[in-house]
Formats: sequence, C-alpha cells, structure tokens
Amino acid sequence: MRSTAVKVLIAVALGQCFFSSGCSVGWRGKDEGERRPLDPVASETARAHFNSGVKYAMVGRYHYAIEAYREAIRIQPDDAMARYGLAVAYLLSGNLVSASDECKALKELDKELANRLFAIIDKEEEANIELCRHKMAVRIRPDDAVAYCRLGMAYSKLGRHEEAIEAYKQAIRIMPDVDGVYYNMGEAYSELGRYLEAIEAYKQAIRLISDDADAHYKLGVAYAKLGRRSEAIEAFNRVVDNRPDDTDAHYLLGVTYGKLGRHNDAIEAFNQVILINPDYSSAHYGLGMVYLSLGKARSALEEYDILRRLDREKADKLFNSIFVNEVLGGRSPNR
Repeated sequence: MRSTAVKVLIAVALGQCFFSSGCSVGWRGKDEGERRPLDPVASETARAHFNSGVKYAMVGRYHYAIEAYREAIRIQPDDAMARYGLAVAYLLSGNLVSASDECKALKELDKELANRLFAIIDKEEEANIELCRHKMAVRIRPDDAVAYCRLGMAYSKLGRHEEAIEAYKQAIRIMPDVDGVYYNMGEAYSELGRYLEAIEAYKQAIRLISDDADAHYKLGVAYAKLGRRSEAIEAFNRVVDNRPDDTDAHYLLGVTYGKLGRHNDAIEAFNQVILINPDYSSAHYGLGMVYLSLGKARSALEEYDILRRLDREKADKLFNSIFVNEVLGGRSPNR
C-alpha cells in the first residue's frame, strides 16, 4: 500500500497526461507536441486494454492492470500512456525495479512524463531505504521506544499503516508516554478509517500535552467523520483558543455549525476565516450557502460575486444552488 501523497502525485500526473492527449490512446509521437494517428483497428484494441488497466489499477488489482497494460503495449509498442500506466502499476504494487525499467522505456517516448515518474520512484526508494534503516535500529536496540516510534513513522510514509500501528504499540509498551507516539498512531488509524481508535489515540496525546492544537484539530476531524458534531465543535474550539488565527479550524467550525442548523454561529465562524484570510474561497462558499438557508439570497449573491474572482468552480456551484432555490423554488431543473 503506497502513501497517500504518492497516490495523489500519480493520479494527478495520469489525469493530466490522459486529458492532454484528448483521452485517446490512439495518438502518440516521440517528439513533444507530435500527435500522429495509429492504425484504427489496432488503436481501438489497444485502447480497450489500456482502459481495462486503468480500471484495475483504480481498484488496487495491480496484477490484472499490469497484464492489461502489457497487452496494450504488445499491440502498440510506442503507446506512451500504456507504458506509463504499466510503470505506475508496478510502482503501486511495490515493484520498484520493474517500475524503473518501464520508466526507462517510457523516456524514449515521452521524456517529460518519464522524468515526472522517476521523481516519484526516487521518493519511494528513499522511503524504503529509510524503513530498512529503522528496522535495523530496533533489532540493535529492541528496548528503544523512540526507535520503534521512528519505525512507525517510516511505515506510515509508505502507507503501511497497520504495521505502523504495531510499531507504535511496541513503543508504548516500552515507554507509555513516549513523545508523539499517540498522535502518530491517531494519524495511522485515521488513514485506515478507524476513527474510534483514532479518537482514543488523540485523547491520549492530549492527556500528555493538553494544549496540543494539532491533536485537538485531528480529534475534531475524527469526531466529524463519525457525525459526532457537538464533540467536534468542542475540539475545534480548543484549537482556536490556542491558535486564534487557524483558518482551517474556524472553517470546520463553520461547516459543523451549519450541519447542526446553528446558522448564526456558522456565519460568525466563516466571517472569522475571511477576516484572517479574505481569499479563503471555501469560507465564502460556506457563508453563501448559510445565507441561502436563511433566505438571504442577496447576501448569497454577494458571496458569489467574490467567488467569481477566487474560484470559478465554487462560484458556479453556489450560483446553481441560488438558482434552484430562488428561481425553481428548490426543485431540480430536471424535475
């Protein structure tokens, strides 16, 4: 299981290249900017295998993705996107050697794309080397709680959160109050969607450092994920008590107040975000939606006007909500 950061980098790179090519596997060239048509019949077949590879990769079935990409490459050997997809599938399955080999082949087809992927592979290799170093450290010093904590962090960096949790538990067995271990464990549990366990870990972190704003923030997020909004609000308020300029905490207070129907409190929280950072687009969107809930369409439109400058997508989303609410009386245009 790869780290979230690596998955995001790969997804962004794949998305950018996929759409920049016109969503067509049938147009490729070695020179940058060159797009030449491949044989139509072969292209369609290669595209079908490529699409299968993408689907398999997205659900974590990397073995099948690798087979599909290989078949696409057999049909169209100079298909850069299929070669890229194969390298990504190898990378996500943990086979860095094969991923690197495919990257070398990709470099002949698309140098820029290959270099992007090489950068990701280098980071993965560094993380694996770091993991090996920390594994050796706990073998040499099996009673060193800090060494186990660092081992857990190395596992987390690679997205191996179950193993990270076991390392953190070992650190706690050796030294129950080792610095940072409960917070890190809460992070690992959160990554796995195990929010109840994350909450208990963050509470232990707060027991050791009562004004740990980061732990209170993550505790609030975990509560919010479970729909425990009153407790989330209490946690976020602890954050802003310690960090009054924390825009993210004020924003999540606004969101949570809004979900509880506490519209005036939501407006106050969103306005506090905007006071600190006038360009925080999500706060303007949230404020517009609260105004709309209160029947204040004119105020919502004012937020829309601001959003047009900051974030066109959020502006359009808010405008559509205003249109549905005010023009269609809350009815969907399709009804």
